[in-house]
Amino acid sequence: MPRRVLLRSIGVCSAVGIAGCLSQGEARSITVYNYRDEMVTVDMRVVDVGSGDVAIDTEFSIDPDGKKVFGDIFERDGEKKITVSVPGVGSEEKTWSASSDPKTSGQLGISIRENVEIREGSG
Repeated sequence: MPRRVLLRSIGVCSAVGIAGCLSQGEARSITVYNYRDEMVTVDMRVVDVGSGDVAIDTEFSIDPDGKKVFGDIFERDGEKKITVSVPGVGSEEKTWSASSDPKTSGQLGISIRENVEIREGSG
């Protein structure tokens, strides 16, 4: 087998393996998108409904058209309650099932535009 064919095969197999790992790594994640023309400050709190444990309680800023990703932040699957507040924009609260199974809705997307919108799924 020529060296180029072998190296190409290894590269393709590696890319497929990495792609699978990346999609699994995004499970139970939260991505906050700022679609406004100015920087925003976000206050976010995430609580495990069953145990009451606080997974996130933070304040952070996002540049215009920027995003912030919180990776696999939960130790276990289950119902989570998220509260997001952006001064001058609004706030929203949602309960969702965080799951490490990529076939379920383990991801949460938060869009900041004229208001705050929380939805299951990414993007």
